[in-house]
Amino acid sequence: MERKKRHCLNCGVTKTSFWRRHPENKKDLCNACGKKQQIKVHNELGDRKCDICGTTKTPNWRRHSENKQYLCNACGITHHGYNKTKKIFKRKNFELKNKLERK
Repeated sequence: MERKKRHCLNCGVTKTSFWRRHPENKKDLCNACGKKQQIKVHNELGDRKCDICGTTKTPNWRRHSENKQYLCNACGITHHGYNKTKKIFKRKNFELKNKLERK
């Protein structure tokens, strides 16, 4: 018995690195179309708003490290990098202060 060849419901491709399922009708989607569908569904999940810039659409929602509010992808990446830089700066200043006190 020959197996039916898969094809993407959205774009029609027959080869992909990973097959996904449409969330509503469970039909096959290629990896790219499946990811787009995930983002679309994710953005429609309620009235999320970025705590910093106020945007309501983003490919990925993140959480603020301190107050756990939602951040858009761009603000989340910026905030994460800022906090790391800030911590490193504080640690270096602390180490420098200790070296000066020992002399």
